[in-house]
Amino acid sequence: MFPNNYGLAVLMQFLVRVSFVLKLDPAMFTASVGALGVNLGCLILALGIGSAIGKACIVYASWIIATILGSLSFWIGTPYTDTFLFPFVATVISLYLIYRNSAAPITYIVLVVMVFSAFVGSLFKPTVLVLVVALVIDCILRYARREGVLKDILCIFLSILVSATLIYGVASPLLKKHLHVNPNPEMAFSYHHYLMMGANPQSYGAFNLNDVKISAGIPDKTDRQAKDLDVALRRLQAMNADSAIHFYAVKLVTTYGDGTFGIGHEGKGFPEVPSERNLPNSLKKLYYMENNTPSVFGSLQQLLWMILLLCAALLLPRKNTDDYAVFLRLSFIGLTCFLMLFETRARYLYSFLPIFVVIFAVSLDRIVLQMNAVLVKRGIVLSGGMGDE
Repeated sequence: MFPNNYGLAVLMQFLVRVSFVLKLDPAMFTASVGALGVNLGCLILALGIGSAIGKACIVYASWIIATILGSLSFWIGTPYTDTFLFPFVATVISLYLIYRNSAAPITYIVLVVMVFSAFVGSLFKPTVLVLVVALVIDCILRYARREGVLKDILCIFLSILVSATLIYGVASPLLKKHLHVNPNPEMAFSYHHYLMMGANPQSYGAFNLNDVKISAGIPDKTDRQAKDLDVALRRLQAMNADSAIHFYAVKLVTTYGDGTFGIGHEGKGFPEVPSERNLPNSLKKLYYMENNTPSVFGSLQQLLWMILLLCAALLLPRKNTDDYAVFLRLSFIGLTCFLMLFETRARYLYSFLPIFVVIFAVSLDRIVLQMNAVLVKRGIVLSGGMGDE
């Protein structure tokens, strides 16, 4: 029913077939591929940060935070859209950092791969295309500042055209056909459904089962879209200024306030422990939240997430237009607007963790540069410090 599940269904079908060939358990194999993808995404992100900043301490710190929040998260063992999208977002962000530090013709190759990666990732979640929009606006603003990136803009638009044609017009239909994934388009939920759910006053725009029942109860696609849109508009029109501010404030906190990305709520989906041996039970104590007691790992995640949000609060509001700030700012604003408009969950930020890790790295780099500048003014020279790397 959910459009972004089509790409997931194709991938899962392929992985299950591979697991049969390799004589492996399908569930374990798909979870392992998801875990490998997230870990690979963390490494790609570290490489991108290294190419942009070049300070080993910052690169390692960024990689460790990405590993704890991403690679050791509950969702890494849940082969779903969020897990499989993670490496594509990390690739797009890293390639942007490399793009800003490269010269032609490497620049154009990086842009093509960057846009193509985003469109492949959109098969799991269309939200990733926010990064492509941010890239286009960033280049247009740089062109307006006479930075001479007209060829870059043309390359991006050509890449968008080719990528959309190859992914949506060629690859996706072929894979669905050969892997026998045949969704019924009449039963698929459209953006109207997510717009309706995003305006739900009871759940503050988060997932709501009653909204799913409303959409699922209308078999005709046109009638369902009209009903969803009508409900969404009536909900928005019912808000006054005060209630709208309260609604979106709560929705924003729901989205950004949980550094575990929803472990406490959605992580209850696995009530059965497959083994009573010591290791599974010990791991369960780290992840699960029982008797309303926060888990050890959940507390660590929340602390690191607060650090990332603090860095975002320090970097993004600044008026600087150099380096990577504009792209990061546009990506953050686009992602937030998307989630505020449609259905939201804390889990939806898991895939976009690389954005916040890069914001952390850039913020930390600027703090180090400012500290070094102060020390130089005082006549203190650091040999072998981070500023010399």
